[in-house]
Amino acid sequence: MNRFRCIALFAGILQLANVTASVSAEPEPIVKLTKNASAQIQKLILDQKLPADTLLRVGVTQGKTGFQHTLGFAKKTEKTTDDLELESHGVRIIVDRRSCLYLQGTTVDYEQKPKPGFRFDNPNATKETK
Repeated sequence: MNRFRCIALFAGILQLANVTASVSAEPEPIVKLTKNASAQIQKLILDQKLPADTLLRVGVTQGKTGFQHTLGFAKKTEKTTDDLELESHGVRIIVDRRSCLYLQGTTVDYEQKPKPGFRFDNPNATKETK
């Protein structure tokens, strides 16, 4: 909590007031998973008999048609100093620093319909990159 003094002019009267403001020290996560996506990823890790410390790598690559979102599994030993590690609904996620620029604020969801799969809601994506 930060306290600061606020001077307000109300109906021609100068007032001095103490105001308490809440300042959030936590920025918006780079990538977050919905509960559905987290459950599906945890199921895939179990089904594929991957180690319990398996990480989810989320990234962006540039292809012929523009940027593409990528998902994959990585071993803990494959994490590099260039990766940022996050956690969302019990899933540990790594994102390389270059991809962070394009993924800030992205939500990954898993949907059953119309076609089962992971969906990216990326506020930075243009129509061509979604």
